[in-house]
Amino acid sequence: MHDLILFMSNTGLRPDEAMRLEYRDVTVAFDEGTQETILEMRGKRGYGPCKSTQNAVSVFNRLKKRNNSNNSNQQPTTNNQQPTTTTG
Repeated sequence: MHDLILFMSNTGLRPDEAMRLEYRDVTVAFDEGTQETILEMRGKRGYGPCKSTQNAVSVFNRLKKRNNSNNSNQQPTTNNQQPTTTTG
């Protein structure tokens, strides 16, 4: 739960948006303007301008490692949740 809250606070995502997010929707990118490594997220309407703070990268990597994501559709989850996949 702690990582989920850190992730949401560093990305600006609402709880429902964070829970619908899939690994394939997130790209680790280098922001030329700030010279920081950040996350860029694709939303339901395609790739958008949703960018994170630099602190979100380590939290995302922890969530991804914890879930041992071998499936690009798998959603980041907390310790108490079971990973789910979505179609479409």
